[in-house]
Amino acid sequence: MAEPLLYASPHLYSDRSIKLFGQTLSKRPELAQRVRVLLMPSTSVTRRYEHAVPTLRGLRIIPWALPNLRASNGALFASISPGKELRLLRPPSSLVSLRLTCLTCSSVQNGDKQVLDGDFIHSLPRLERLHLCGCIVGKPHVAPPADALPLLRTLHLEQGKGMNRAFQWLSRMQLPAFDSFVLSMYNPTTWEQPHESDAAVDSLPRFLIKHGHKFTSIKIGGERNPLEWKIPLLDLCPNVEMLEISSTCRPGPTSEEHHPWRSMPLQPEMLRCTRPHRHLELLAITASDVFDTSFQSKHPNRGSREWEKLLLDEINLTPFVALEELELPYNVYWPESDTSAKENPWPGMIAILKQRNPMMTITRGGMVWARAVTQQTEE
Repeated sequence: MAEPLLYASPHLYSDRSIKLFGQTLSKRPELAQRVRVLLMPSTSVTRRYEHAVPTLRGLRIIPWALPNLRASNGALFASISPGKELRLLRPPSSLVSLRLTCLTCSSVQNGDKQVLDGDFIHSLPRLERLHLCGCIVGKPHVAPPADALPLLRTLHLEQGKGMNRAFQWLSRMQLPAFDSFVLSMYNPTTWEQPHESDAAVDSLPRFLIKHGHKFTSIKIGGERNPLEWKIPLLDLCPNVEMLEISSTCRPGPTSEEHHPWRSMPLQPEMLRCTRPHRHLELLAITASDVFDTSFQSKHPNRGSREWEKLLLDEINLTPFVALEELELPYNVYWPESDTSAKENPWPGMIAILKQRNPMMTITRGGMVWARAVTQQTEE
């Protein structure tokens, strides 16, 4: 790190390098003005040795002042008092991209140590992209003011069961530039009971009512099935052009639910649309491990029956008058030859879908298999 030019984007991949970098900045504070990108790996445990850097939920606690920083990942600008109390520092107002994701969202229900407060968020007037864990968001009484984050365009929110503070914060904010939303939902490590209330899910409709009309792109993923929520997503988001669902549901505790064709990535309620949707162009169901490919190659009809019920009977695609592409997971078992096509239900299913939505292309992992359509239409 002898050359000042290297300080624009330092490679800080270890506690030792972080410690040495901080010592250099304390000796030569003028170099702090050169830093533009700060990327740090997350860690679940603070290793106890000479060069250890304090962490909180995997976030590195950094007391540096970097006035021209534009992108930060894994660094929490704060200090620790002699009494082990965390004190947030004002983040660089120059930040355009910020990622604060911990390593515990899948194992906690409510954050027992809230990190962020409204003043921290309000100090980011230029921020356009935010990737945030819900478990570090403070309580509603420390929420940001309504005019915070005026330039925020893209939000990636990671939520565990019961974490609703982030939605409460966001529902109170104006966010005039908001247009892209990514939501990842995670289960606790123990099996959840069906009757348990989920505060995060309960808070989602209010958030969508406030901001849903702004979205042109929505991605929903994680290990929880979002469509169990029965939220009319597309009615609340009439201008969305791209919707991607990539949840990879954990199997249930019973042996029957371990069968690979039981973990469908979506249910029909969320795609229910009570009026024509004139903007949705791409609907992607891209969960990569929803079905076991080797299992489907031996039992192609089992998983296909679930898809047939979903796509032909339960989901009505006709309101999506602008839909150009329906993207299915790459491991949907499509036939690879004319011989296997005669015994595979997918060519017939695709032909029916094409009849219902003539302008729509059906792809598998983004790849078109034209023979699945021509095989049926030419006979």
